[in-house]
Amino acid sequence: MPVTHDMLDQLAPADRTRQLRMILVATHVLPERDEQLAALERWVSQFLKNTTDPGERRLLHAFVTWHYLRRLRHKHHPGRPLSAYTAADVRYCLAQSAQFLHWLREQGTALTTCSQHDIDTWLAEGTVMRFKARNFVRWAARHNHIRRPITFPPMPSGRPYRTLPDDADRWRLVHRFLHDDSITAVDRVAGLLVLLYGQPLTKIASLTTGQVLTTDEGVRLALGPHPITVPPPLDQLLIHLAEDRDGALALGRSTDHSWLLPGAHPGRHRSPRQLRTRLASYGLPSRRGRNSALIDLAAQMPPAVLSEVLGISIGAATGWAAAAGAPSAQYAAELSRRSKSGDQHRMLAATLSKNGGHGVSE
Repeated sequence: MPVTHDMLDQLAPADRTRQLRMILVATHVLPERDEQLAALERWVSQFLKNTTDPGERRLLHAFVTWHYLRRLRHKHHPGRPLSAYTAADVRYCLAQSAQFLHWLREQGTALTTCSQHDIDTWLAEGTVMRFKARNFVRWAARHNHIRRPITFPPMPSGRPYRTLPDDADRWRLVHRFLHDDSITAVDRVAGLLVLLYGQPLTKIASLTTGQVLTTDEGVRLALGPHPITVPPPLDQLLIHLAEDRDGALALGRSTDHSWLLPGAHPGRHRSPRQLRTRLASYGLPSRRGRNSALIDLAAQMPPAVLSEVLGISIGAATGWAAAAGAPSAQYAAELSRRSKSGDQHRMLAATLSKNGGHGVSE
């Protein structure tokens, strides 16, 4: 058989062909492709085959194809792959949508005659995961599959962000990752990017050498549209990783690609799950550490600045500002006084240089 991605997809079990596929891609025998998207498409195909009702299967196929897959195929490509989080969200949405259709059938109700009472009852009788059917229900209403006016509320929010016990714990961990040479450079950089800049592990794992910039003003890291100047010794750690990327490859060379944190598989970056496990071994729960950093930073700078220097959406930055309890009037006043120049970088540097006995400048 010709060596193609489709041929490998037909082999089972998939995990035994994954390493072979990565080798073939890394050596240019096969073209690179978005493996998350390919896995999602296989899952969707199998899920639809397991949907026994023909009408529901056709409806779900139309929904997932036009609302999700078509958009994801256009938006994502090998250089910008689909994230595991987005792929999981599509799976949850399709599964809950199928359960909603099954529930309607059990109630003796057709989707075309679904009412607001049906929506409210469905949501009230189940877990919060039932809100994942929202996109399907709204899509069905737009395409006249639901003929009565309905409202499907978004998933409830307002749960408090889980953070580190107190700010002293965060700065204690910052101090350790800055100065403990017994910790590997990869773990030190990952820990500091979580604790100082509130970066998610998925983004840290996929950093490239092109995002580490050496300028007359020092080493800068491009997390968003405006690269930020990083403090020592983090700057030298980043330079070290950019210049020495041996990684843990069993085959090939780490310099054949631009990943700052190369992984053990050919042409792949370090696994976010592995980073999470490594950081946890030093007493850093990555999600809580990131939440603590973002709440602290959001309390001290406008959402627009937070968005531009950390590479998060303005909506997310505004949400973190609300979680930090900073008044919007304060942000408006700050924005009116500041230009979009080096003030943003100095503002973030000032925030990061604060200490409570454990500052960056130690």
